[in-house]
Amino acid sequence: MAVGLRIAQKTLTVALQLGAIGAIVGVASLWTPTVDRLSQFMWLLTACATALLILSLAAFRGRQRRWNLALAAGGVICAGANLLPDIIAAAGQSDRTPCTRPSVSIYTQNIWNHNPDPDTTAASIRMLYPDIVLLQEIQGPAKRTFASLKDVYPYGFDCVDNRWCGLAILSKFPIRSSEHHQGRWRPPEYDRLTYIAATIDLGASGGDLPVLTAHLSHPGRWGAQRNQVASLIRHLDSLGGERAILAGDLNATPTMYAIRTLDRGLRMRRLTHVLKPTWPAWLGSARWQSPVPLPFMPIDQVYVGNRWKACDLRLAPRNPSDHYGVLLTITPAEGAQ
Repeated sequence: MAVGLRIAQKTLTVALQLGAIGAIVGVASLWTPTVDRLSQFMWLLTACATALLILSLAAFRGRQRRWNLALAAGGVICAGANLLPDIIAAAGQSDRTPCTRPSVSIYTQNIWNHNPDPDTTAASIRMLYPDIVLLQEIQGPAKRTFASLKDVYPYGFDCVDNRWCGLAILSKFPIRSSEHHQGRWRPPEYDRLTYIAATIDLGASGGDLPVLTAHLSHPGRWGAQRNQVASLIRHLDSLGGERAILAGDLNATPTMYAIRTLDRGLRMRRLTHVLKPTWPAWLGSARWQSPVPLPFMPIDQVYVGNRWKACDLRLAPRNPSDHYGVLLTITPAEGAQ
């Protein structure tokens, strides 16, 4: 029994040490995208470093305690340097303020190509019945969710028939124009960026609203995400970023260099932050799926142009997708034309 406890303690200690080292290395994402694949797990790495700090104080003595305390403190400090700027920015913005002018609700969600209950997912979105719906990963069972929602929205644009796309925009308001961008798959302009965009006529609620939704690659895949971010900045600038909305599964957290690059390059402000993780709600594959009690990665992002004021931003109730949906309510900013 004593041997088993020692092995368990040793295994736990090594795991927490690796997490603390990851937090220290991950702080490099402040300056370079090379560690984005690691820094996306910053909340988990922070938890490891904090747990190692507590374990060192409670269970270790002498040199072992000093070594682990130093490692844990370094992990906590570096994690704080990565997380705190976004936490402070989030504290300075209110998620809910009164809408004094006509408002528009926008919902975005990756509805998951392994969704175990696409009908329930569709029902949960229909219950919210937002004015505009942006969907990603419409493949496999998720196509049933899309088909169900398409029946209740009079206007829409999608690229569901394209196996490399799986995106849709649904709207209660007329769509004046739409665009589907398919990125290049070969060097030298390799980016694999796929997005759809639509200009929606809100009428008295605010005039024209350009919306764009995308589903970026995971970090570390041959540099594709880095190129996708650069392409997104160029495309949104041509759309008129100060008037636009960008929302979708960007597979990037605010602790990553990719999101910091978007923050600097877009004429828009990001409303989502590290305190609103959206993944995972479920985990699984085509053969099995299981709900997860607590999400820890804020990889779904919402950017809003300066023409708009956000009245409300919240996570929608969990449905059988692996991502939580994000519900945004906007109104024209004072003085906006």
